[in-house]
Amino acid sequence: MKHTPTRRRFLMLLSSTLLGLGTGLAHAGDIPWSSLSADEKRTLSRAQDKWDQLPTERQQRLLDGARRWQNMSPDQREQARERWEHRRADQHERRRERRD
Repeated sequence: MKHTPTRRRFLMLLSSTLLGLGTGLAHAGDIPWSSLSADEKRTLSRAQDKWDQLPTERQQRLLDGARRWQNMSPDQREQARERWEHRRADQHERRRERRD
């Protein structure tokens, strides 16, 4: 599977955001990294270093998202990237407006 710069950037943003949402929760997760398939590990590679510290619920949500991503067609993935980038741009714009 070819990793285009847009896809890499999208996956990095998605992983970073999802990881950031789970950092305030308490207990470590119960889904070992070693139990993930090669495709799941590739999709979630940005989470590998923190995987064992993530709460089980966060691990499961990330894993569910990785599985949905893997089942998407290229067109669906592109649409998801576009929606993600549009949401991120909207969030940045709202933050900028609040600061002004």
